[in-house]
Amino acid sequence: MSSLKRIVVAVFLMATSLTASTAQADERAQKQTNLQPKASVSSNGVVYSATALIDVQQVVMGWAADGSTFACYVNRDFAGNYSLSADGAIGTLISDAQLPGGQTLANPTNGNFVQTGCGRDANNITTVFFMAVDPNHRLSNGSPFLSVWFADSNGRSGQILTSGNTFTAKDPRTKTDAVFTITQLSGLEVRKGKVTTLAVVTPPQQSTGVPPVPQGMFIRVGTDKLVDVLFNNLKDINNNFWFSSLSDFVQTDTSLYISGQLTGKQPVPIPPAKTSNQVLITRIQNGIPVVVKDYFDAAGSLMTSWNNGIQITSIDSTGQALNFSFLPDNSLPSGSAFQTGEVQLFSGSTIDGVALSSKDVQIPTGSRELYVLSANTGSLLQVSNGQARLIHSPQMSPSGNARGIAISGNQTVYVQNEGSVNRTYLMYILPTTLPLIQALPGDTITIDGGQLIIDNKLPSFTLLIGGRQVAYGATSSGKITIEIPSFTLPGSYTGTFDVSGVKIAQPIDVQTPGQAAPVITSVLNGANFQPNALAPREHITIFLTKAATGTQASQVSYPTFELGGMSAWFEGTPMPMVFNSGNGQINAVLPKLVAGKDHGNVTVSIKYSNGNVVTSLPFPVSIGPVDDSFFQFNDTDNKTLPVITHANGNIVTKTNPAKIGETVVGYGTGCAPDSAKLPEDNVVNPAAIPSAVTPSLQIGGQPAQVTFAGLAQDFVGLCQYNFVIPSSTVSGDISMQFSGTAYTYTLRIN
Repeated sequence: MSSLKRIVVAVFLMATSLTASTAQADERAQKQTNLQPKASVSSNGVVYSATALIDVQQVVMGWAADGSTFACYVNRDFAGNYSLSADGAIGTLISDAQLPGGQTLANPTNGNFVQTGCGRDANNITTVFFMAVDPNHRLSNGSPFLSVWFADSNGRSGQILTSGNTFTAKDPRTKTDAVFTITQLSGLEVRKGKVTTLAVVTPPQQSTGVPPVPQGMFIRVGTDKLVDVLFNNLKDINNNFWFSSLSDFVQTDTSLYISGQLTGKQPVPIPPAKTSNQVLITRIQNGIPVVVKDYFDAAGSLMTSWNNGIQITSIDSTGQALNFSFLPDNSLPSGSAFQTGEVQLFSGSTIDGVALSSKDVQIPTGSRELYVLSANTGSLLQVSNGQARLIHSPQMSPSGNARGIAISGNQTVYVQNEGSVNRTYLMYILPTTLPLIQALPGDTITIDGGQLIIDNKLPSFTLLIGGRQVAYGATSSGKITIEIPSFTLPGSYTGTFDVSGVKIAQPIDVQTPGQAAPVITSVLNGANFQPNALAPREHITIFLTKAATGTQASQVSYPTFELGGMSAWFEGTPMPMVFNSGNGQINAVLPKLVAGKDHGNVTVSIKYSNGNVVTSLPFPVSIGPVDDSFFQFNDTDNKTLPVITHANGNIVTKTNPAKIGETVVGYGTGCAPDSAKLPEDNVVNPAAIPSAVTPSLQIGGQPAQVTFAGLAQDFVGLCQYNFVIPSSTVSGDISMQFSGTAYTYTLRIN
């Protein structure tokens, strides 16, 4: 449990009952006005502070364009009216009073609050998307109309979709465009300035006297009201659905994920034989559904999106135990065996005595960590690296239930619980020890200490070297500087930050002058230099600062585990070296043991002339099942092109372009061979090893036939891709892309 040791700093406000009289409300408002943020440590080690959050009913997490997150709120004032607000946005974004026709942000029938999602663009404009309730118009089952709205920090707002709206999409029964009418809307996910929702639609009538049956369609729409159909679950030309039932959906930056049951006659691709308790997770990318996870003997499944994948909670058939896992966005199926790279987080029915429930609010904070907010007790739980613990257990009334949780910034966790008395908690989960810093005598260390600032109070820092306090500075933005005196002897030192009375250790390793450790700045795909999840036997490029880089050298014979005094390691296993620039770049090949992992650490060592070996700090990398890519070169006109050759081995260039219909050969790295077929790290491939998953390749937006993909014979980590230029391709500099990846290449075709 040592890796999970944390100190919890909880900041909360207790608001009184909403049935207070006007005088009581005025008194409460005055008390709230007088409360200023002032943190103090209680006897049980928890720090309390007042905030300006009054009667928050719901909290959700929003995504900014840079990948950071923030919190959005549904607020209720003393008169019972609702409004929406967000961290970083001044004032209220929209309220009940701004909605026409008696529409509201809460359902008066059942008291549930609206579904809300937030986003923030590169210009720092915050937009909230939400479903407003129209109690004056109802469906045949008595449910009120729901409509999708937006409001932003520039004061703009408006309705985007509502029942009765129409849009044009492809009818799978006729394979022609048709007009569909929205009957009802359900669910809401926001990514990159657009909202995804499940629309129940009425398709055009096909037979006289037979009314069409409303069916489901996942659509995405922005403030421009233009509808984009992501997935059509209407009956196809063979009268089949893809899903017979839907249980949940989430949207990541690249894909839509849906969980549910399939029909008895599934469209292709057909997943493994189903059972009565089977839940399938299907990824929709470019309109194509692919089953990426199959849960047998499961009673249900819930999903929550993160920036690079989804957190899945599956419920066993007894309905008692919950299983938490994380599914990376680059997961792929392989026939009947699933190569998902799924990370198992936790399985059980209780955490520190708190019973788990499918109604709990859950949110991932990465591929190996998860927060759970108990619906029954309001307790905040943490699952991290396979271990679970109770973080904070507030006092809740018997009728209380969890309303929301969001990560705002790097460390702050907002939790909102509502019972007969409302409590809003602003919680900081701080480490007991910060990561090790390496420095030389006379260095000025700069670190990001934003996580150490609570209620705008800067932390203090104590570190004595030679009996003297080192020079230290901190700014309100979180920039912290520590000056290591020039007279400091090499060795290990530990400073201490004081954060509102909480002590946090900062270890510092002062090194011998002239023998600094390498410092890794990035680990990238060695072919296209992208920061993707890496794959087994992939060529990687490691960039270093220029303080310790060795001398230039290239591989002469295989294997070579040291070049120019430098060596590279993955989790303590040496990597075959390919190149050392002597100027801050080394190339290596990931070892076989990477297969089956979802993450790991890369380190680099340098051997000095006196025999001393100094190793860098670990650099974390993500591992996935596949990272298909092409090596690249600059053509005579300096255009960057992929390494593609004709059948005769001549490279495709401006003066020697590929032909439409021609079969060409590309070379890259990151393909997905069966790990059981890989030779040991000190042996080249004795024969070609096909990829376990044949990649999908798009050329000019058209699918290309890939006739072979896999590791090339007599090489290590070199992938070969044989493919045919589609007949529908036009001439010119045409874009080319592996499906499921964001990076594009330019292929010259004539």
